[in-house]
Amino acid sequence: MMKYQVLMETVCAGWVNCWHDSIGKPSVFASIEEAEAEITECLELCARAGMTGYSREDYRIEEVTR
Repeated sequence: MMKYQVLMETVCAGWVNCWHDSIGKPSVFASIEEAEAEITECLELCARAGMTGYSREDYRIEEVTR
């Protein structure tokens, strides 16, 4: 079964998985659709909070291979 992670482009470290669960383990998603929904939700939360400068291009989905 494939798993996916959402990566965010950062200035200092490049593409990084910034999503973590409650114990600090990087979050992974069971499908591309779940990962896409996470990005959409994040962007909607940022917009509602008045945080500007974020766009879909700041994120990418990658298959977890390890």
